[in-house]
Amino acid sequence: MTSNKDFYIDNKSKFASEIESVKSLNRRLSLLRLLFFVLIIISVIVGIVNKLGPVTYVIAGVFLAIFIYLCIKHGKSQRREIHLNNLILVIDRYLARIDGDFSKLTDKGEEFEEVGHDYSNDLDVFGNVSLFSLYNLSATAWGRREFAKALLGKKDYSNQELLSRQKSCDELVNNLEMLMEYEACAMEGKSTKMPSALI
Repeated sequence: MTSNKDFYIDNKSKFASEIESVKSLNRRLSLLRLLFFVLIIISVIVGIVNKLGPVTYVIAGVFLAIFIYLCIKHGKSQRREIHLNNLILVIDRYLARIDGDFSKLTDKGEEFEEVGHDYSNDLDVFGNVSLFSLYNLSATAWGRREFAKALLGKKDYSNQELLSRQKSCDELVNNLEMLMEYEACAMEGKSTKMPSALI
């Protein structure tokens, strides 16, 4: 468990450092976008006032092309910053799980509690310090519902399905980078897999 904690701490530090450089790039790109927008306006005004004709449009067109390129690059850089911030949120939750700090695990699943259920209240399946808050990684309402159903024993899995799930879990445990990326992408709504394929 300590090695996993070190892995997450190292990655958090790496992502935090990258966020700072991406923020710096975003500030520069924002200023450059503003500069080229102003240059477009100035070139059009100067061209019209001095009756430069086609030269005005060529110069404004070049500035416009640069402005569009900067907008695209800035958009990609902003998405990278969001992704890095989400990766840090994911890591913080993994570290909270390792440390047993349920105060940082905010999804309690309390809306899935069933009064009179055979074991959910006795085993703290839902609530502040619960199995749901400890193990839930879902980023969609559908995923949360399906996970809650599984915890409540409302999902009937064949032996083959259970063995397949265990095998998948064994593979995922050894691929922490992919798990972090997947969870961060799911937070951003970038999950392209069919929900049924993920369960």
